[in-house]
Formats: sequence, C-alpha cells, structure tokens
Amino acid sequence: NGDLNVAERWFDNIENAGVVPNAATFTLMLRTAANVSDLKAAVRWCNRMERAGVGEPATDVVTTLMEVASAEGANLAAAERLFDSLRRLCPNSIQLGAAATDQAVIVEASKADSFLEAVLELREINVDALAPAGGFYQKFIEAAAQKGDMAVAERWFKNAETSGVDPDETMFTAMLKAAAKAKDLVAGLRWCKRMQHAGVSTSEGGLLTQLMWSGGEAEKPSLGLVEELFQFACEAGLRPSSTHFTALIQAAANQGSMDAAQIREHLGILDVVKAAAKNGDLPSAERWFRRSEEAGVGADAKTFTLLINAAAREQDTEAAERWFRECQRAGVQDERAYRGVIAALSKAGGSAEATERLLLQAAEEGIAPSEFSLNIVMSGLAKAGNLERTEHWFQEGSRLGLAPEVATCKCAIKAAADQGDLPTAERWVRRINATGIQPDAQALTVIISSLAKLGQLGHAGHWFHTACSNRIQLEPCAVNNLFNEAIRRDKLEMAQAWLDDAQQARMAVSNEVLAALVEAQPGEFRQACLRGLQPTVETFNVLIKAAAKAGDYVLAELWFQRLRSTGKSPDQGTFDALIQSMGRRGDLRAAEQWFERAQAAGAKPGVETFNNLLHAAARASNLTAARQFYDLGIRSGLQPDIATFTSLISAAGRAGNPAAAEEFLAMAEAAKIAPDVVVYNTLLQAYALSGEMPAAETLFGRLRAEYAVEPTLWTFTMLISGYARLGNVDSASAWFGRMERSGFTATAEQYNQLLRACAAAKPPSAELAEELFRQLTARGIVPTDYTRIHLKSALGEQRLERMLASDTAAREVKAASDK
Repeated sequence: NGDLNVAERWFDNIENAGVVPNAATFTLMLRTAANVSDLKAAVRWCNRMERAGVGEPATDVVTTLMEVASAEGANLAAAERLFDSLRRLCPNSIQLGAAATDQAVIVEASKADSFLEAVLELREINVDALAPAGGFYQKFIEAAAQKGDMAVAERWFKNAETSGVDPDETMFTAMLKAAAKAKDLVAGLRWCKRMQHAGVSTSEGGLLTQLMWSGGEAEKPSLGLVEELFQFACEAGLRPSSTHFTALIQAAANQGSMDAAQIREHLGILDVVKAAAKNGDLPSAERWFRRSEEAGVGADAKTFTLLINAAAREQDTEAAERWFRECQRAGVQDERAYRGVIAALSKAGGSAEATERLLLQAAEEGIAPSEFSLNIVMSGLAKAGNLERTEHWFQEGSRLGLAPEVATCKCAIKAAADQGDLPTAERWVRRINATGIQPDAQALTVIISSLAKLGQLGHAGHWFHTACSNRIQLEPCAVNNLFNEAIRRDKLEMAQAWLDDAQQARMAVSNEVLAALVEAQPGEFRQACLRGLQPTVETFNVLIKAAAKAGDYVLAELWFQRLRSTGKSPDQGTFDALIQSMGRRGDLRAAEQWFERAQAAGAKPGVETFNNLLHAAARASNLTAARQFYDLGIRSGLQPDIATFTSLISAAGRAGNPAAAEEFLAMAEAAKIAPDVVVYNTLLQAYALSGEMPAAETLFGRLRAEYAVEPTLWTFTMLISGYARLGNVDSASAWFGRMERSGFTATAEQYNQLLRACAAAKPPSAELAEELFRQLTARGIVPTDYTRIHLKSALGEQRLERMLASDTAAREVKAASDK
C-alpha cells in the first residue's frame, strides 16, 4: 500500500519477536521506500541491511532506486548518499542495473547538478559494459555547462575524445555555453579556435554574442579579446547583428575606448552615438555626436531621445536640458524627447513649474503629452501644493483619454489634506475608485491619514476596512493617526469596530494606541477592548503604565491579573510599571512588595527598577529608604544615571535635609554625570522646603554663570514657593515679577504661591490677596482648589464670601471651583 510508516512498525515487531529479517524482508523495505520516493529512508535501510550482513537486494529494486535518485527535483544530497550506500552494499547489482537500463539511468542522472560527480564514478565502474556513444558524453557536458563548471565540462570532453568519439558541432557548442555561463572569455576563444581547427562550423550567433557580452561586462574587460571573438564570428560566416555591435561597444565603453577599430569599421557614426547613450557613456556619446555633425550626418528623434534618457538616468538635469535644446535646434519634434527631459527634471528635484512649462511648450508645438509625462507633471504640482494646476492637467488628460495613476491621486489627496480641503481630497479619492485599481499599502496610508486629519472618520474607516478585508498591512503611522483621532473626538464605538477589523486582518495596533483606547473607554468596555486580540506582555506593561498615569491604581493591578490569566509570565518591565504605579501614589510599602515579587519571579532589576523605587521613597519623604535602595542598586551592579540622583535629591529635600541633597549632587558630579536643570530645580525645592532661601538664591545665581543652565518656569516657582512658605510677600512678589520679565507666563500655580504668601504673612495681606485674585481672573486663568484655600486663609471666610457675592467674575470662579 506504499505505507512506509506501517511497514517500518511491522519490521520492528519482527525484530522484537526475536525473528531475524532476511534479504527478502530488507528488499521489501527498500522497495517501499522506492515506491514513495523517500531517498532518506532508502539510505537508512541500505545501511541497516549492510549492518545485518544478509546479502544484496534484488536487481530491479536497485534499478528503481537509481531512477528515483536521478529524477528531476530529487533530494540531491540524499541521492549521493544513496549511491554511496548502494555501491558499498552491492557493486555488482549497480553495474548490472546500469547496463540493464541501457544507460537511461545515468543519462537521466546527468540532469541533476550535484549528482554529477557520483554518476562520473558510476561511469568509471561500468566503462567496459556501457561503451557509451557521443550522446552520452553530450549530456554530461551540457549538465556542466548549465552550472558554468568549465573544469567538469572539459573533463567530459576529454573522456569523449579518449573513448574515440569524434566531437561534433553540438559538443563544441556545449563547451561554448559553459564558457559563456562562466563568463570565461579566454576559454571561449580557446574553444572557438579548437572548433575552427577541427573544421567544425557553428550557427550559434546568439551564443557568440553572449560570450562577447561576458567579456564586456567583466570587472576587467579585455577589448582585445572581445574584438578577436567578433572577428571569429565574421570569419565563421555569421553576419554581425546589432547585439554583436552593442556587446562590442559595451566592452569598449567599459575600457573607455570608444574608438575601437572594429566599431569604426562596421558601424555608422550615429549607431555609435546610440550605443554609447544606451550604455550610459555620455562623454563618448557627445564626442561621436560632434563627429556626426562634422560629417554632415543629422541626428534623428531616436538618437536625441536616447541621449536625453541617458542623462535622465544619471540625474544629470543640465545634460538632459542641453540635449533637449540640441533637439529643438535640429528641428526634431518628438514627444519622447519631452518625456525624457521632464523625467530628468523630476528625478533631479526640479520645480513643478519647470516641468509644466515643458508640457505647455509641447502643446504649443502640437505635441500631445503622454500619460507618463502628464502624471509626472501632476504629481509635481500636487507635491508643491498647487491643486488648481493639478486639476487643470487632470481635465486636460481626461480630454485626451489619459488617466491619472494611483500615485498621482495619492499626492493630490495628501496636498488637499495638508490644506484642509476636504472636497478636493474626496474628489481625488473617488478618482482612485474610478481607475478600478486597488490602492496599495502606501496609497491607503495616505488616504486614511489624510481623511483622519480632516476629521472624516467615516470615510477613513471605510478605507481602513478595505485594507483589512484585503489583508493589506498599513504603515503604523496611518493606524495610529486613525485611532488617535477617534479617541480625541470621542468616537470610541467606531474605534472598537476598527479594532475588530485589525484583529481579523492581523494588523498591528501599537500598544500606546491600545492603552489610550482602553483608558478612554467607560469602565464596562475596558475588558471588551481587548476582545479577540493577542496582547503581548509589552501590551500589558503599557496598559499598566497608562492606568497608573491616570491615577487608577486598582486598574493597574487588574491589568497585572489579566496578564497572569493569559498564561504569560510578567517580565521586569511589568514589575517596573507596577513599582512606578505605586511610587506615583506615594505607597512605598506597596512598591517594595512588588520589588520583592519581581525578585521571587526571577526578574533582573535594572536602573529603571531602582529609579522607580527611589522615586517612591522620595514621594514618601523617606530619605532612609532612598539611601538603602541606592546602596542595594550599587551592590547589584547599578550604573546610576541622572534620574537616579534627581530622585535622591528629591527625597532629601522632602525629608527637609538640604545637606544630604548637596551630598547627592556632589556624588553625581563625581560620577561624571552632568546635572541638568531638573536636578538643580530639585535642589532648589530642597532649599525651599527647608526655608534656606539664601542658599536657593545663591544656586540660582550660579545656574547661568557657572553651570550654563537656563532657568525654567519651575525654577522661579520653587523660589516663589520658598518665600511664600515663610510669609515673605515682598520677596515672593519680587521673584514673581522677575519671572514675568524673563518671558514666562504665570499660571494658577504661581498665583497660588503668592496667595499662600499673603495668608502666611504676619498679619495676613488681605488687600493684596484680593488684588491678586482679581488679576488672576482678569487674565482668564482658571483657579484651582488651592486658590480658594489660600484666599480663605488670607481673607477669612466671611470676607471671602462677601467678595465672591459682589464680583461677577468671582461668582463664576466660585461655581467652577464648586463643580
């Protein structure tokens, strides 16, 4: 039944029962392997039969195995191993089998490239029995020629001569093929001469051309060899074709010798110009063009077109335009010349106006544009944002029956989207539909991004669905733009539908988009957002961070549980996200517990892990814990960075220990870490919290002078808040004024600090507090909870209520504050 697996199982049953398999049983296994063309199994059973020492398999089985091994598409490596196994197992059977099949197996085997040497050995075993004729050797020479293996081909040619075979044209032609395949022009010439010496003629003009091309394309071309081969072709009675001359010119051009004797003898001047242009040899082309002018030979449209196109390929705009002007001076009018110079300008980044001028000039001469030229001009105009002229040429093309390409429509859609022109964008989208051509991934990316940018989410979603239905993988930017726009516009149900489409099409949706979508959903839809998707561990890490950033720490832990329920193991990134989450809410103990769980899970903490722990300690104002985490990190091989020292300085400042903050700054400098403005602001905060304002002002004075650091809005805020805590209204106001003179715009935060200074002053500065509040509302700044708290402390509750009742703006602020 050809079931090798079942046969092998029953063979094992025989051995397990204590029965010794004989030669007939092994032959059955080999026959089964041959019937299913399983060469690997055949090799395995040959080896087992050899180890068993039970004799040889039947001759017909050996012949069948050889036929399978030499079949086209066979496993060549396994075939060679099979041949070796059979030769060891039964050399006589191989000889008989090969002779019995009248060389058919060997001839068939010659088609298999890597089986060639194995068959060579077989031929040597059976040389007396086979007595092969010329056709036998021809097969092996052709096999070697296909591989370009001159050594093997020459060995078989020699074998043929040794055996008394008189080589004919077919055998010589095979040797020329081998030389051409190997790009060995020296060998090719040698065999041409041997062929000539043997009195054998050839009709293989194309083969000689191939040999000439081989010489012309070589890294070190030999023009002499190519010319010699060309001469042989002529002497052989072959009429040289244009391809012969082109090959000759290729060799000459590569050697920089376009004055080759054979070219001058056999080609016209313009033929040389055209050939040089085709080969991209513009200097030689121009030299021969000038000679043609001197000889009074006028160039035709094809010559000028080839010259312009050669310049265009080299992106040589100057040369393309020069040849175009030559074309016009010669009175040659041809659309191909216009097409070439337009392409050259476009490739070299020429202006859209320049290419359009050429198209207009052609129209004035009565030359209709080609679809190629028209699309180049329209694309250039669209990229330049000139939609009016793009539309003009579209209408002109429609009149001539020329259609825009998808790439042209794509440029117009993007330009319209950039200009916020929705009707034009939609019109060009409809034109893509009208072409009947399915837009590719790049075109769909532009369409979707453009429509999303214009707020046309319904149309953008249609094209997104089209991409998903056709399994077209969009560029990530288009997917992100679409989902982010839907989230921004609160179109969550639409985004959920797209997410389902993406899941079915296996289209990647970034973790950041997924996190933003989940956090934007109402609570009951959060789990549904991941329905059908295959989120990775990284996806959950992003979701945990997003939940923590939103202040939803319960949700952060829920995402961790969801990760565990998928059967995936959290990585260090997962634990870092959770430690960061706990640190954000100042829950140091919870952060420590997640760190312990990470260690228990075998996760390896990195610098981000310890920085998150330090941040948690800073938020908890626990300097002792911060030092302990830093020491633990150093023992674990931590390479501290600027974030490490920022958190340490913050922990010292919050703990009211500016001396420790200065110590950490010195440690950062000793570690060759240049502090940035964030570090200095954190140190200012430490001084402000401790009331050491002289030290804070000294540090501020050194920022620019010594550290080359520009202060930020937060820098001034720390100085204002430090004096506010001390109730020093004058100094706080002075720094507020200095902040505004430095070009920073005040926010509610700085006004709140001034109100705090008014409240902390002895006695409180009620009048200034009222004035500051009216100034704040006049500037359109929305008060915060702290605004009302500090006002109440500065004014007292009754005066605050009277002020709010008498002032319209204040009443609006109160309503907003209450809300």
